Amino acid sequence: MISFWLFRASLYLACLAVIGLGVLVFMIVRQKSRLLRLPLQIGSIALIVPGSLTLLAFGCFALMTKEIVSPPINARDSRFAVRVVDTNSGVAASDTSVFLYSGVGLSSEMVFSGEWKTVEPKDIHWVDNRTLLIDWHGPYPPIICKGARGITVRCERALEPVH
Repeated sequence: MISFWLFRASLYLACLAVIGLGVLVFMIVRQKSRLLRLPLQIGSIALIVPGSLTLLAFGCFALMTKEIVSPPINARDSRFAVRVVDTNSGVAASDTSVFLYSGVGLSSEMVFSGEWKTVEPKDIHWVDNRTLLIDWHGPYPPIICKGARGITVRCERALEPVH
């Protein structure tokens, strides 16, 4: 499974490569004959403009997306930890995810995904070193609730306080 940050970085690099190629071609053909220069410069502009617009759109989307990551919640033996990630995309869908980390945080896997703010760090409890309990809030059940790396994950609807 490819991670989102790697996918996003690849798209940024691809846009920059397309823009760079367009600028390079534009600069190289400046000294050539008019018959060769004009089509190549038009072609390079056809690379530069869409690449720039795509990069601008990615930048605007990145500015609108806010990600809040909680401090780690360690298992009792500290071999595993979980973090709550709230992603608020503004105009697009917002969600809350819980990631299980192992290997000093070098590898992670999503074990919970639901609507925005359905889980907070106070709702996550390690029952023992191999069992994680997630109390979720909200009208809809989580989209993803699964165990990983030998950890059992139980997702239960939190009891709302009576007023």
